[in-house]
Amino acid sequence: MQDWTRFRGPNGTGIGLPTGVAADFTDKDIRWKATLPGEGHSSPVLMGESVFVTAAQKETGKRHLVCLDTKTGKERWRQSFDYKAYHTHELNTAASATPTVDKERVYSTWPAPENFVVTAHTLAGKEVWRREFGEFPTQHGGGSGSILHDGMLIFSREPENAPGSLLALDAKTGQTRWEVKRPSKDAPYAVPCLYQPEKTAPMQLLFASTLQGIASVEAKTGKVLWETPGLFTYRCVGSPLVAGGLIFAGTGVGNGSRLFVALKPNATGKPEIAWKQTRNTPYVPCPLYVNDLLFLWGDGGVVHCVKPESGETVWLERVGGNFYGSPVFCEGKLWAMSNKGELIVIAAEKTFKLLGRHELGEITNATPAFGEKTLYLRTLSHLIAVSGK
Repeated sequence: MQDWTRFRGPNGTGIGLPTGVAADFTDKDIRWKATLPGEGHSSPVLMGESVFVTAAQKETGKRHLVCLDTKTGKERWRQSFDYKAYHTHELNTAASATPTVDKERVYSTWPAPENFVVTAHTLAGKEVWRREFGEFPTQHGGGSGSILHDGMLIFSREPENAPGSLLALDAKTGQTRWEVKRPSKDAPYAVPCLYQPEKTAPMQLLFASTLQGIASVEAKTGKVLWETPGLFTYRCVGSPLVAGGLIFAGTGVGNGSRLFVALKPNATGKPEIAWKQTRNTPYVPCPLYVNDLLFLWGDGGVVHCVKPESGETVWLERVGGNFYGSPVFCEGKLWAMSNKGELIVIAAEKTFKLLGRHELGEITNATPAFGEKTLYLRTLSHLIAVSGK
């Protein structure tokens, strides 16, 4: 059984187990297509035979956490929450933060200007706990999700030009385990990831933000181990990635400047810059490391395959479209959805190969998810399940 418990799957790597879904699948391979109660750009997460996703309705002032049956697409339950409609970027929604799930509960972050709310429900839909963290001013609306580690729900609450914090809540009770307060400039959208530099070292968490750059926090206690202030000038949207002994992260601004860095840890704790690039790098999509290659899927539809140890170009190709979700990997292939709703599949190899294109019929800024012999694709108001062999 393949569970997909957080944004981009295991530790945010975007790597899934084999599903048997063909790169050139047709509409006949679509097992089901479910209409969601509203719109959103959050990505689906899976546990057992349940898939969870969020949606929002501006006209009714409702946000929804929805549970669907993985086999049929039938809605199992829905929990709805009142909210006051607020301004977001044209590419954002009020339901852009991806939920997180374990074998007992599903967790959701609901950032909004009037209140930042976190909820936990049983897998049967019963509310277990709810926390409210107060006002959350942002320029573009919220979107950053959470992760789970050692019985803790971990996320960042960093608004625009106001004090923020990194938080770890007890997953069972919702009580605060630790909190790291820090200033915030540009609200980040990057989801944290786990990082353990050595087997004997404590597990760490990596957070990305404009002011602190990449920050390493001891997972158990919240102790800040190191930070890289001055590394970034712009907003952090794509999430950091740990792979091949390096830490990869990027920053940018709209259609303008970009910076992507590879950091190499050292004995003193604070990493050094192994290499950096300012061209042909993503701002919103997350990087993906597989087959000893690093794939940088750009917002403007340019895919840059580089050597992860040096940043040297292996190949550079334009696939077309604009991308605000991230690529994922399965069975030798990269899968990514363009904003206009075209799924593009390419080979994760040293030579560029376009393997498939599939029109989904609706815009999307979400990221695909993999389940048991199934590919899940979230568009603005639908969830699609594609069957594998």
